[in-house]
Amino acid sequence: MERLLIIQRGSQREALLTTPLIRILRKTFPNSKIFVLCTPFTVDLFRHNPNLTSILIHNQRNHKHHKGLPKKELNKALKQVQFTKVFVADKSWQSAAFAHKTKAPFRIGFTNSRGSFLFTEKIR
Repeated sequence: MERLLIIQRGSQREALLTTPLIRILRKTFPNSKIFVLCTPFTVDLFRHNPNLTSILIHNQRNHKHHKGLPKKELNKALKQVQFTKVFVADKSWQSAAFAHKTKAPFRIGFTNSRGSFLFTEKIR
């Protein structure tokens, strides 16, 4: 069974633009588990998406009042799931690093991402 991760840690507008990707992945991999990694500020855009199995929330600043996991705990969770494919939908260095931490055999992201050297496949 495929275990897919979509990393989107950008703005709410960028997160909203990720929803077609989620739908396409569900159609392409109907029996897969699809996770999204987002921030506390965008989690509500993903919460009721029927195509998602689970949402991982990165508490970027370790604020006590924000939902989500600090970086150290998130890295541990990313390794435990054993993702088979990771799709990085933003261009940040940290998102590329999270993708790399999964050790997934397939990691795709943008060529102009700061961490593009950590991807196995790149898109423009």
